Parts: sequence; C-alpha cells; structure tokens
Amino acid sequence: MIKFAHIIHIPMTGVGIWGSRGDKWLRHRIEIFKKYTLQSLIKQTNRQFLIWITFRLEEEKHPLIQELGNYLEEIKMPTIMTFHGLPYWDDKFSQGLVPWIMNAARIIRDCAREKEYKLLMPSLFRLFNNKNKTLLNRLERMLHELKKITAFQDANYIYITRIDSDDMFHHEAVAEIQAIPPFQGALVYDKGYVYNANTNEMAVWEPKTNPPFHTIIFLGSQFFNPIEYLRFYGNFRSHEDIPKVFQTVKLSDYRYCVVVHQKHISTTWTHKFKDGPVVIEKLNEFI
Repeated sequence: MIKFAHIIHIPMTGVGIWGSRGDKWLRHRIEIFKKYTLQSLIKQTNRQFLIWITFRLEEEKHPLIQELGNYLEEIKMPTIMTFHGLPYWDDKFSQGLVPWIMNAARIIRDCAREKEYKLLMPSLFRLFNNKNKTLLNRLERMLHELKKITAFQDANYIYITRIDSDDMFHHEAVAEIQAIPPFQGALVYDKGYVYNANTNEMAVWEPKTNPPFHTIIFLGSQFFNPIEYLRFYGNFRSHEDIPKVFQTVKLSDYRYCVVVHQKHISTTWTHKFKDGPVVIEKLNEFI
C-alpha cells in the first residue's frame, strides 16, 4: 500500500535581501498570518497535514516567535518550526555590483521609512554573503529535524506544498491536492483571487507566470537525502520555473488567494495581474 505524508511549507522569514524587517514588520506579519493564512488552513476539509514554518537562526529565541509557537500548540495545529533559513534557492537574492547597489538603496529607503535604523548596517553587510551557497548545509539540518517525525519515516511519497505567510488557500485545496495519485513531479495552479485587506475587496488574479502556490511530490527516500533533494529540484530557482523543471498536473482554478496589505513587499492592489472584481462573499470559501 502506498503511503504519503503532506507538509505545508510557510517561509516566514529569510526571504530576499531583508530576511526580516524588524520587530514591527514581524509582529504585523504574524498578525496577518494568524488572521488569513492560518485561518484558511484551519478551515481545510482535509486536515491531514503538517505545517512547516521556516525562520532564520536569528529568530530562534525571539519572543514573538515563541508566542506564535505557543499559540499554535494551544490550538492544536500540528506544526514544526525550523531556524535554518529557506529550504530552496532564493531567487530574490542576487549578487553582483548592480544588484548590490539597487538592494542597498532599497535597504536604506526601507530603514528610513520604517525608522528601523539599527537594521541598516547589518543588512548592508549581509548583501556580501551569498546565502544560496549554504543551501546544502541548511538542508542537512532542516531535513534531519523533519525526519524525526514518525509519520514521515515510512512514507513512500512526501507532498510539500508552499504558501506564503500572508496568502490563503480555498478550504478544499488540501483535499484536492491529496486526491492526486502520487508521482514524481509537481501540482500547479493558474488563476486565483486577490483580496485587499485594507478595503475588503476581491478580484480575479491572472498571473502571466506560474504563481508561488505549488506542491512538489518527492519520493520519501529522496526527500530526506539533501543531495537527492537538490538533484530532484534540478534547475529550480523560482516558482516560475516549476513547469520547466517538473512534470506537472494543473489543479482547479480559484483555489488560492493573494492577500494585499499595507506592509506587503511587492504585490499591490493595482498590480497588472489583477483582473475584474468578484463578490466579497467569495472570501467565505477561504476563511
């Protein structure tokens, strides 16, 4: 009998040039996560999954993260937190003189905007370190922790679904994902929704590239071997690469929702991917 396990991976910190934008940003992001992302997972009709939240080493003893861990334990949401950064290549972090100048300018601007001046020098120095070079070492530590979970030890396949810490899944998303027979490849989406948390509006979201909501299906033995893990990822560098790197199966449209809020890094309500409006009652299918 084929047995599989399902992980929903949520990168909370460690993405891009910042990793984290200070305590104000982190507090706000946790609030957004609990209000939208977490609620959409709580409402899943199929709750047979483990949430895997990844952080940087710097957050391991952070009071806000400890509070979040206690909260997830109180509501009995199966969760593991790791503090080794991202388990995949970070396409939002690039090196070279021109990217360094552009990223340095963004850091200076954002520090001034958020009045987080203590982050300025450490963030600028961090630009010299190519964190993608340490991916294999990080994976060894992360996968070692995941392998301790009993449910994963005899799984023939591991489904790992990615969602950002401020977005949502439709309440039938997990059920549909797990209904797909396991194979070595990926499950992808096309169209979805976008929700404006500031104005309580919803619209259709029509990305021109593969959106950052996908499920990669590993062999169980492959998943826990860092070298085999990276070999399977191959030339994966961004969620946009998924259809180029993997055999894919397309899932139903409108099963994910991008959330726009006042501290979003890149996505705005006027983004070119946003299409026509939809009735706000659609939000009830997510939270």
